[in-house]
Amino acid sequence: MAEQLERRQRETTAMRGTQDEKLCQRVILRERPGRDLILGVRSGRTARIVAGDSGVGHNGTVTTPDLAPPRTVAGVVAVWIIAAVAAVLVGVLAPVETRAVWMPVALGGCLIVAFGVQLALGRSRGFIERVAASVLGALLVMGFIGIGFGLSALVAA
Repeated sequence: MAEQLERRQRETTAMRGTQDEKLCQRVILRERPGRDLILGVRSGRTARIVAGDSGVGHNGTVTTPDLAPPRTVAGVVAVWIIAAVAAVLVGVLAPVETRAVWMPVALGGCLIVAFGVQLALGRSRGFIERVAASVLGALLVMGFIGIGFGLSALVAA
């Protein structure tokens, strides 16, 4: 009885092996001395551990990807808000004759803030694009606010 069961298991395993060979590639099982049972695929030159007595170990330098990457739009919008506040402060505090001098200075400050905010996020992917979007948005925000202050100066004159 036990022999029949063993023979049936061997036949089933052999059939699975032929099906795997048809579907994939030639598969070879081999055992490393005293370590692990390895399933190696010859044509792809890959091997993976199927079972072993060594237990679970450290995965080395493999990293896990972010499941949900953090949103980086908040850092860009924060720089735009800072640019709007800086433009309003320049428009209110600077004399009419020197507003054109102080607006680029405030834009330079926004550039430094954009670098600081994006570095604080700690993500290297898309760093240049985020800084560029921050500074370009700050330029547009400050430009529209500057146009508003310029038009108000013309109307008052």
